[in-house]
Amino acid sequence: MRCKRCEIPTLIGFLKKWKSGEAFRKLEHLMITVSWQEFDQIMIQNIIGVKYIDAKKQPPTHTLPREFNWDGFRETIPITSHSYVVRESDNRVASIRIEEKVLSFGVWDKTEEEFLRMVK
Repeated sequence: MRCKRCEIPTLIGFLKKWKSGEAFRKLEHLMITVSWQEFDQIMIQNIIGVKYIDAKKQPPTHTLPREFNWDGFRETIPITSHSYVVRESDNRVASIRIEEKVLSFGVWDKTEEEFLRMVK
């Protein structure tokens, strides 16, 4: 998704709603690109309560075989990140990567305990 006028509070609200289990329960993968400013990675991570995998360890890579966009199906961009969030309602994990103007979000079919067993 490309967002020309996304407000950071709106994106934070989206992440908080997913994390609380209030909305977006079937979401598997999302990549948001903003064109007007860079994300303040640390601020967003602090507000939404991101958890971290030890920097010395290799995090798992979230991949989906393909995704649907307005042009049809295409391959997804894998997400490898030391940052993740946990949905409170079912303990499900999503890898989250925030870089410059792109927020990548990939939901695992794993609980936090199962997810952390995949870390090497």
